Amino acid sequence: MAGTFFVLQNRIEARAVAVIKEDLQTTRELVINLIEERSRRLTGLALAAGSNELVRTIVTDATLDRLTSDDIVATEIMPSFPHLSLLSIADHKGQIRGSHSLGPDIEKILSTDSPLKAGLSGRVGHAFIRHGDRYHQIITFPLLIGPPSRNEVLGSIFVGMEWSAEDLQKIRTMSRADIALLHGLEILIFEGAAFKRSAAERQALSEATIDRLSSTLPEIHRIAGERYLFLKIEGQQARGAPSFVIAKSLDAQLGFVDDIRRVMVQFALLGIAVGLAVSLVMALGIARPIRTLTAVARLIAQDNYGMTVRVRTRDEFAQLGEAFNQMIAGLRERDLIRNTFGRYVDREVAQRLLSRPESLHLGGQKRQVVILMADIRGFSRLSEQITPEATILLLNHYFARMIAIIKGHEGIVVDFIGDGLLAFFDPLATDVSKAALSALNCAFQMQAELAGVNATMASDGLPDLAIGIGLNTGPAIVGNIGSMDRAKYGIVGAEVNLTQRIQGEARPGEVILSEPMLNLVDGVVQVQRRFEQVLKGFSGQRSLFAVAPREVRAATPVYQTP
Repeated sequence: MAGTFFVLQNRIEARAVAVIKEDLQTTRELVINLIEERSRRLTGLALAAGSNELVRTIVTDATLDRLTSDDIVATEIMPSFPHLSLLSIADHKGQIRGSHSLGPDIEKILSTDSPLKAGLSGRVGHAFIRHGDRYHQIITFPLLIGPPSRNEVLGSIFVGMEWSAEDLQKIRTMSRADIALLHGLEILIFEGAAFKRSAAERQALSEATIDRLSSTLPEIHRIAGERYLFLKIEGQQARGAPSFVIAKSLDAQLGFVDDIRRVMVQFALLGIAVGLAVSLVMALGIARPIRTLTAVARLIAQDNYGMTVRVRTRDEFAQLGEAFNQMIAGLRERDLIRNTFGRYVDREVAQRLLSRPESLHLGGQKRQVVILMADIRGFSRLSEQITPEATILLLNHYFARMIAIIKGHEGIVVDFIGDGLLAFFDPLATDVSKAALSALNCAFQMQAELAGVNATMASDGLPDLAIGIGLNTGPAIVGNIGSMDRAKYGIVGAEVNLTQRIQGEARPGEVILSEPMLNLVDGVVQVQRRFEQVLKGFSGQRSLFAVAPREVRAATPVYQTP
């Protein structure tokens, strides 16, 4: 029995380590995405602020004194950018003409050899600056005048956003991993028990240890006797992005194993005390659940989590079975999260894809498909008018309905590109004209049901959306793209890029077809607008067609595929 437990414990611990490593890699991707999103947001805010006429007035009007300029920045410019912790304006000599800062003093920073001086030379600069107990990600953009071939630098604009403990708390809530923000090798702010230790205990995670941490493979370290897996996220110094360390407790994941060990020791002592006769009776009662647990452990080792442990007794084995069931539920939940990346394909379509042997391997085939791309019109301007939380809520409302429509027409969602959506319709072994009709009806239904999406969002106080859709057909490489560790079923090829260009020509509410696509569905649409267009990246003019459903009887909705 002890040997069985030892084997089981080793298997459980190995599985727990694998699960935590996957969780840390997922957290790493989440943090990197948040850093990139913040960098993009800072870049957008810098461009928006730099185009403000008041900013250029402050730089060029020599009659404005510093006090007046600071007041203009604080009262006239900053209210338009509430997420900024810093906004400063300098002339081409590096002299600050106006500033409003809740963080670092830009004048002092420019007196050092700072990357932010790049803005004075007509280049973009990035920096991550510590100011007291606060930490600011700052970007500088040059203020230029004149034609592109003869630009002159008027000065620079500096904008910054603060990294705070609240930001780390949000990351920890989403990932359930402890996280610390680094400045060099020093831990500045953190969230989670892995870093909340006394000064003596933190020696186990010294600067030398942090320096040796890998950014690709998690490592185990003991902190105050507890085992943690650590992973470093290297900052992008050239973009002013900080570094992080993330961690999850291995012992917390395996806490139930100690309970199992304690229960088994109790049963062993009980067998010795009662005697040989009682031991024989107890052995019969113990053998059955142990065999069950061993069988379940073998299934777990094979990544089969479909079983649960049924122990009908009311003793410690009931607790043991419950502990196993909780472990299986946790592993099943992990697999559900991992498999979520494939949730945008209808189950029947997925089964047909998986029935083809080539769908199970990396690589693909070149075949005729229909490609759909949709994009929200004016989304960049709209996202600046609402909060980030409202932006995410809006996109969730929109994508939830659009994905359901695409799945209903047997389409396959490939990717989300910001507010854009890429899908394709694979005829598999059938004629491509059927896939073309499905894609067309899908596009019409997406436009038709956007009104319902807008009504739902209006009840949440969100603005209306308008989308443009492009449809194209042609040869593309279809198959599993990626690596053995991470792949997705999708498409690549010139026709995908062409579809993106076609979508870019659609007005709000329009569905635009390429000429090959129109030839497949000519009998069921009416052309509302025909035009010739040279598309970026492609030679020659292309004939494009804005279409609408042809008039049909009311009993046959146009968005249903025959």
